[in-house]
Amino acid sequence: YQRRVHGENCLKRLAEMKKPFKYIVTVVIMQKTGAGLHSAFTAYWDNSADGVCSVPYENDTIHCITTVYGLKLD
Repeated sequence: YQRRVHGENCLKRLAEMKKPFKYIVTVVIMQKTGAGLHSAFTAYWDNSADGVCSVPYENDTIHCITTVYGLKLD
């Protein structure tokens, strides 16, 4: 539930900027138990127009990685 709400809030704020982009938002939330967490992506896109931003967050109980992909619309 938290992932969906967080992702929807990100998309809403991005859409409010009214930029000519299509956005993809992924959210990973994992309880801290001592296990490792790795995240990776690969893409085939226009490096001059498209991009990605990944923001990690953690506190005493969770790891969270929010990643936003921006794909420019022609």
